[in-house]
Amino acid sequence: MVISVEEKADRMTAITIKGLAFDMLEHEAVGSGRVVDPWRARLTPCTCFTHDSDRYAWSEGVIGLISEKKTPQQFEDVCALGCIPSKAVTQKKFEKMKMAIVEARDNWKKNGGGVSGWWQSITDSFQKHGVEV
Repeated sequence: MVISVEEKADRMTAITIKGLAFDMLEHEAVGSGRVVDPWRARLTPCTCFTHDSDRYAWSEGVIGLISEKKTPQQFEDVCALGCIPSKAVTQKKFEKMKMAIVEARDNWKKNGGGVSGWWQSITDSFQKHGVEV
């Protein structure tokens, strides 16, 4: 089966959005990215975007988003090779997911926390806000 360039781009964007959701959830849970492969993280450029006067990035070798404002040293170390601007659709998805994740976190705390409660709260909030991953 042969797919068009446009379809391939759509599939890659879908993969990026799913990865972005995972990275955002990690960032929300702990407040920064977790470098799991320092060598790989430093040898690949970051993908970056700006939201609410903060620059966020993700990179291979890192679980979670890196915030230039919250973790400037980590941002400088991991993104030393530079930042590739993310697609506009990615930033729009981030903004929608961010709203849903903040709401989910607040509901999760009200309901007593717990791992299964976290994932149920995320599921409910993503569905309510029409977030597709």
